Amino acid sequence: MAKYMVDEALCQAHGRCYAIARSVFGPDSDGYEKDAGKGWVDIPPERLAEAREAENACPETAIRVIEGD
Repeated sequence: MAKYMVDEALCQAHGRCYAIARSVFGPDSDGYEKDAGKGWVDIPPERLAEAREAENACPETAIRVIEGD
């Protein structure tokens, strides 16, 4: 299973992640990624490519995507 984590100290609410992969990422009420600082979050297998694209597009490198257990 793939997972992602968003570092809340690095996230600057640019919104690129949820613009690219709305089915994985989304904003909170302040525009930051909704799961920032919440630890590892599962990624549905069919959404892994989108999550990787969002990870690569983050200007702050706040998103980390891993695969495996």
